[in-house]
Amino acid sequence: MKTWKKVVIGIVVAGVVGLGVFTYGIVKFSTSAMEKLEPEMKQYVKMTHEEQDKYVMDNMEDLLFQFKEYDTEGRLDLIKTDPAVRQAGLEVGRSLCASVIVDTDSIASGLTPEEREKYKQEAAETDRRNDKFAKEMDRAMKEKK
Repeated sequence: MKTWKKVVIGIVVAGVVGLGVFTYGIVKFSTSAMEKLEPEMKQYVKMTHEEQDKYVMDNMEDLLFQFKEYDTEGRLDLIKTDPAVRQAGLEVGRSLCASVIVDTDSIASGLTPEEREKYKQEAAETDRRNDKFAKEMDRAMKEKK
């Protein structure tokens, strides 16, 4: 076999192995994240609306962790200082929690049909709520400058 064929086969094998390791890492990370979230979401569904709001506000930075990584302008601080941003963030957080609840069979199976429908509706509003949150953030940043 020619050398270039051996190199190509080696690259393909290395790529397949690398892809497998990468996929395994993602699955392992998501599994460990769900192991942490599942008990919290089981408690979340038992809370009153006000307690759920408090949970979301207390865990806002964790719920928006990706946003925090890219927050070079201090936008996340607006959640604490601007009431409209705080309310929009609260709604986004509730949608994120609802999405986890609806997508986790062990939690969703214990809900009444009314509760399941309520969380499905909240989860379905995620995109609209994200847009509203982004608009409120932009508005507040303009006022801040």
